[in-house]
Amino acid sequence: MGQGNNSTLRELWIASLCALALSASSPVLWNVEIPSPPPRSDFVSCDPVAGRRPKMYGPPPPASGDLVINVTLLLPALHQGVRESVKRGDRTGYTYILLTGFQKSKYENVTWPRLRRRPGAREYETAAYASQFATEYIARRLKLAPDDVHAAVKCVDVRDTALGRVCPKDLIDEEDVVCPRKTLHYRTPDGSCNNFDRPSWGATFSTLVRLLPARYADGISRPRVSTGGSPLPSGRSVSQTLTTLRDRTGSSDDPRVTLMLMQWGQLVDHDVSLTTLSVSRSGFPPKCCRPLMSPEDVHPECMAIAVSWRDRFYRKFDATCMEFSRSAPAAKRGCRLGARDHTNQVTAFIDASTVYGSTAEETDQLRSFRKGMLRTLDTKWSKPLLPPGSEAEILECQERGRNSKCFMAGDSRVNEQPGLTALHIIWMREHNRVARHLSTLNPSWDDERLFQEARRVVGAEVQHVTLTEFLPAVLGESVAQIFGLKPATSGHWRGYDTTENPGVSNVFAAAAFRFGHSLVPHAFHRYDKRHRLLLNDTPLHSEFFNPTHLFRPGAVDRLVLGLVNQPASGMDEQLSPEVTNRLFQPQGQDFGLDLMALNVQRGRDHGLPPYIAWRRHCGLQPVRGFQDLEQFVGPAASQALGKLYTSIEDVDLFPAGIAEKPVLGGVVGPTFACLIAEQFVRMRKGDRFWYENGGLASSFSTDQLRELRKVTLARVLCDNLDDIETIQARVMEQVDQRR
Repeated sequence: MGQGNNSTLRELWIASLCALALSASSPVLWNVEIPSPPPRSDFVSCDPVAGRRPKMYGPPPPASGDLVINVTLLLPALHQGVRESVKRGDRTGYTYILLTGFQKSKYENVTWPRLRRRPGAREYETAAYASQFATEYIARRLKLAPDDVHAAVKCVDVRDTALGRVCPKDLIDEEDVVCPRKTLHYRTPDGSCNNFDRPSWGATFSTLVRLLPARYADGISRPRVSTGGSPLPSGRSVSQTLTTLRDRTGSSDDPRVTLMLMQWGQLVDHDVSLTTLSVSRSGFPPKCCRPLMSPEDVHPECMAIAVSWRDRFYRKFDATCMEFSRSAPAAKRGCRLGARDHTNQVTAFIDASTVYGSTAEETDQLRSFRKGMLRTLDTKWSKPLLPPGSEAEILECQERGRNSKCFMAGDSRVNEQPGLTALHIIWMREHNRVARHLSTLNPSWDDERLFQEARRVVGAEVQHVTLTEFLPAVLGESVAQIFGLKPATSGHWRGYDTTENPGVSNVFAAAAFRFGHSLVPHAFHRYDKRHRLLLNDTPLHSEFFNPTHLFRPGAVDRLVLGLVNQPASGMDEQLSPEVTNRLFQPQGQDFGLDLMALNVQRGRDHGLPPYIAWRRHCGLQPVRGFQDLEQFVGPAASQALGKLYTSIEDVDLFPAGIAEKPVLGGVVGPTFACLIAEQFVRMRKGDRFWYENGGLASSFSTDQLRELRKVTLARVLCDNLDDIETIQARVMEQVDQRR
């Protein structure tokens, strides 16, 4: 890593000044008026959201002519959309939270077990497909160019149509939602009723927010192609080309931050975002890689990644195709027509949903209903572990010993890798520690009061650590200051804004916040309580979905002490082979998936515009060619991208974003810094329960807030590990970098 340079900092200053200029000329950034409905009664009225568009409700519609759709065209389109959605449902089946697999040309498929299914996902998915197919019908009939689709359908009201009848009620009648009085003081498990004017904002099953209009080849759902109309390079080719730079330039550890920075980032990511794959009725992703399948037999949700027969790694295994299933589509507010969107299946708030779950059913499964405590698995040799998982979660693990099971937590990805599992264990223990303390101080409180108050404190602690330790390390102090992401040092913060949508942006979930993939090491080291490195020759791919080691005495301590001592890998375009060749490699297999390739493909699946569009969005210096790009990503990465893409306008966001030189004092480059900071600004301003807020029924008192400001992640670790003597004050920074 490096300390960045003044030019990248200057770029973000420019972006900030541009934002200020925009907000000065208009009361709301990105705000546009909703056009009045056409006066003729045979034309459909406009936006179902009562004639107003709050901040971040969605991107402004592109400039276009006043295209209108009469009922004669609309009704057949909507009926066709519903019929096609039913057919797609028959092929797709239910939606599960899944991993993709890798398939050999010999049809041998490395399959992945199903995880917990979110109740209600099918209803939202059916409505989303109906909306998509109706939009495609209209686009065909009107012979619309891709850039004209949004303008043509943006005002269609489907409430009293066939599509409206399959639309989930909460998407149609948000204004009729009555929030319980309890929500004045406590969050709901699913995040609803945080904003009384917009009860669904940030809630489970909300739609990922678009900061820029989706970029699809047909303007609706077909993945982007190059500006010349040819296919974009395979995601695996992008990964392989950038990974080979390691042979010439090398890749070193970060001299400033520890692996805990990566691990905290993943925990926060799982707290605020989760999309799901479209799957077959069997509960597995559709098989997309069989070479003898005719085109009509390929599942419509397939987007397989091509692997060259010359691939340096996969050719040894005769693997020429990587399985990839598209993210399930999301139904828009009011089931409006338009380009394909995607669902966030967890709450968008930093609310410790990884501890408590994102639905009432999940929360109840995790509670003991005794003295406000969470369920645990008690052991004789350590503080409690997480409770054992359900049958589906047990199947998720690759190693199932007689005394070893997968864990259950608020997020189904808890067993993905050991560092993540360890933090889940720490925060379960922290909740129970706080609940015990509150019970001692308030013996008259019942289980419900103790649980809700402990949950409130833990959520505040997670927010405080994120704001004061994580974001300054990722963005740098200067960028955090520019975007208003500095904590208040005394008293309450008065920044809560009911017009701010805290929803997670599509680009944040599908690209920008995946920067941590570059920080992942080849192996997780273990340290003893005196911070001495212990022998560990277990490669990372052997620990995916394998929490067996955490059942051993002292295992959680050794792993967490490793996270705070081991340097993170350097932030660059060169991901570890453990995640580019062996991601989620099952036991008995010789290879796994490629995380870089999956990220590139996911960005295209989600309709993310190319890299240069996001630089423009952030007000950064324009990049007009690969020679211009060199000053921002370095000559080796620029040349590699130039070989992959025919035009700078085609370059995908993720590979270019992680290749950017870091901002001053931060980990990420200016484009990702902008997109990450923008997201956390909205998460803070748009959260009624943000821990610094004052003047609300849910606010902490001044004295309580003063105590919360003393919380550090180091303190939480000291309180919840078994046998720890010393630890650095700022655990995301290496010891010699402490301030």
